[in-house]
Amino acid sequence: MRRTLALGGSAIIVLLLALAAWLAVVPNLAIAGIEAHVRQNLSRNFEVKGGAHLSFAPLAFTLEQVSLASPEGMEGRFITAQRLRIPVGLAQLFGAAPDLTALTLEGAEIALLVDERDRASWEFSGTAPATPLSIRLSTSAVRYFDARNGQALAIGDVNGDLSIGSDGGIAFTGSSDLKGRLARYGMVLKSLARVSADGSPATLSFATPEITANFDGRLSVAKVLNLDGPVDIAITNLRQAARWAGLQVEEGTSFGAVTISGALGSSGRAFAIRQANITLDQANVYGEIAIDTRNAAPKLQARLTTPNFSLDQFLPPPGASDGAWGRLPLGFAVLRQFDAEITLETPDLRYGLLNNQPAQMVATVTGGKFQASMALRPSDGAILSAGFTIDASSAVPVFSADVKAEGADARLLFATLLGQDWLSGKGTIAAALSGSGQTQEEIIATLKGAASLSLGNGAISGLDVAAGLGEASFRILDNWPGVSTSGTGFTSLAANFTVADGIATIGNLKLDGRGLALSATGDIDLLRRAVDLKADPRLIGADGTSAGLPVKLAVNGPWARPRIYPDVEGLPGNPQKGFAALKALGATSGN
Repeated sequence: MRRTLALGGSAIIVLLLALAAWLAVVPNLAIAGIEAHVRQNLSRNFEVKGGAHLSFAPLAFTLEQVSLASPEGMEGRFITAQRLRIPVGLAQLFGAAPDLTALTLEGAEIALLVDERDRASWEFSGTAPATPLSIRLSTSAVRYFDARNGQALAIGDVNGDLSIGSDGGIAFTGSSDLKGRLARYGMVLKSLARVSADGSPATLSFATPEITANFDGRLSVAKVLNLDGPVDIAITNLRQAARWAGLQVEEGTSFGAVTISGALGSSGRAFAIRQANITLDQANVYGEIAIDTRNAAPKLQARLTTPNFSLDQFLPPPGASDGAWGRLPLGFAVLRQFDAEITLETPDLRYGLLNNQPAQMVATVTGGKFQASMALRPSDGAILSAGFTIDASSAVPVFSADVKAEGADARLLFATLLGQDWLSGKGTIAAALSGSGQTQEEIIATLKGAASLSLGNGAISGLDVAAGLGEASFRILDNWPGVSTSGTGFTSLAANFTVADGIATIGNLKLDGRGLALSATGDIDLLRRAVDLKADPRLIGADGTSAGLPVKLAVNGPWARPRIYPDVEGLPGNPQKGFAALKALGATSGN
């Protein structure tokens, strides 16, 4: 009995050792069968450099350091992987013939290459698989390169499932880490073989927390990578998306949510969307847009129309309402990162108090230099043209503006550009100004140039010059006279200004009205919102005679609440003595 048990135990041990030896050998035996299968069905060489072993839970053949060659004559490998796992059952295990319809690639790199002779690395001379093939990608990478035009694309850290049908179609769903964001991908191709021929019907999707895009059309690489078909793009916040893409964009309230839908057409590294329907913040815009990425700086081109368009949400406020010019960076540095040619037309431009203004705006960006022009043709016959430039090619951006209005409403124009609506009248207004800096405050502080205005039949609201003349003869005014109740009408108002270091110097200002004439000189400090003026208001009688103070009025201090008093030496410090001197001067001059 003991001998029988000993013999039986020895047999079991021998059997187990034989089984272990078989399990150790069979994965390597399977390699030859796999290589032969690949050569027969794909006409490619398959290589295993790191050997093979059996893995458990789940049971699978694991092949280390594997590669699949590119088509004959093409350099490089189509697929390399740190590890290939092939699940097996007992039948495949003992037959050393694994089922190759479900694979897992770990640490793989898939090279989608097109060479100068129009050959693609994914083209196979063999037939499509008789049964569907599924491949799971784990921590892998996919790169595309077209040697004909240099177009390249690479995605790393890819995880997902790829299926190849017996009809030659493929599908993929997966994700990757894209610049710190989880990006999800989806793709369905009707025929992989047709991609490098006449093109394959394709459905593509892409999504990150900032951007989602869906395409349903045709994909081809016959000459260049080409997409042709409907596309829908949604961006939750354009500024955030631009920063995620690497552009230096400052924070702001405008350029938030964006949606784009239309007919996508691409050729290599140039993309165009025809019949585009775009929403940007609250604006609905239509037309064509194109992006060309062939040069170092991508170029955006667009021809757009919109039923109405408000500039309020895109331009910084003039700075008068909150008592200070803006101190936040205006983000001019972004102009160095792309080029652009944009035309926008609308029958209803809105900005400030302006509305229902037919307008055409043209903007270009080249080498960090922005140029924009705008022309308005209001229904009242006025003409307004404006040109703006921003040269951001240097460390300190330079801003310039050239504005000319003929027959324009001064109240609308000044309220829009300066945040002040106290001046009305129609006529000609012109300004050619420039400044430098990163913020509104810096630009205003360096402003220089010239301006002029010539208006007729208007008024200065909140300023009663006649009443002020009488009051200023006996007391110092701490505000514009009649600031809350009155105004001063005029038949004509003309002035010219020179501007340097943010200070506008009045060369000559003349106002004529019914029973009133006024001339003034002095400075307006645009940065500090202060005035230092000398004014000579005169009351005009019916017979043409004039009456006024024997000296000019001094107007100085904040332009919202200046001090106004006769320009008599020492009067502000000693009003009693000053007004006595004024009275004496009046008696001498007959005023």
